[in-house]
Amino acid sequence: MSKSSLVLSAVLALVASACCASTGSGGVRVDTGAKAAGPSTGSGGVHVDSGAKVADGALTSGLPTPPGAANLPRPSGAPGNLKVLDWAGFKSAVSYTFDDGQRSHIEHYAELQATGVRLTFFVNSGSMTGETDLVSTFSQAARDGHEIGNHTAHHCHADPDGTLHGAAPQTACSGTSAGAELDECTAFIKSTLGASQVWTAASPFGDQGFDAAAGERFFLNRSAAGGSVAPSDDTNPFHLPMWGPAENDTVEKFDAALDRSHAAGRWLIML
Repeated sequence: MSKSSLVLSAVLALVASACCASTGSGGVRVDTGAKAAGPSTGSGGVHVDSGAKVADGALTSGLPTPPGAANLPRPSGAPGNLKVLDWAGFKSAVSYTFDDGQRSHIEHYAELQATGVRLTFFVNSGSMTGETDLVSTFSQAARDGHEIGNHTAHHCHADPDGTLHGAAPQTACSGTSAGAELDECTAFIKSTLGASQVWTAASPFGDQGFDAAAGERFFLNRSAAGGSVAPSDDTNPFHLPMWGPAENDTVEKFDAALDRSHAAGRWLIML
């Protein structure tokens, strides 16, 4: 089994063990193959699992509670007779990710929360510092069970060797290194937004220069390259592909991308 297969299967196994029908990519929505009648859509046209519910502001899922007692001791001895299931035994998976901590996210947060789907918000700490409305909304998102992911402090470019710069190579970036950019953002997410951990990141502009630093700090890192992930393929877990709509795309485009991924049994990360 490839490293990416193990990592991806592990994250989805964690999803299943936590009984979350939808979580982040962090926001992974797992699909059993049954399509909800008349799927509702939020802004951006996201599918809603028929089992996901919102109770007292917190997300719950329609998956059954695992049987048996909780907090059992860790098994001992050599492992054996184990099988890692693709997508934790489900047909396919999809993650809904939102980048940059945009004001449109907070303007439509109530609608997104009402879908009952867990989402991943990749935020930039530099543009959010001192912005009380952004801090308030994304702090609430963390409390509501959504994932707050790392999108660096200042959203700089990173060349393949890790050199940072602004929009043009000759312009400076406020950060000193790719690792420092990620560390500053993680500290902000934990101390200011109240997230207990930061598990995933997304490279600004999809730049490959962040991959190595992300691999030392996170479970997964999303790029901006197009594509999806198949079980046991050779996808780099620190340069994951994504699907992003064009401006003015309709909900039908979202549905078509989801349906293609579902039919192929793949993981689609939406941006």
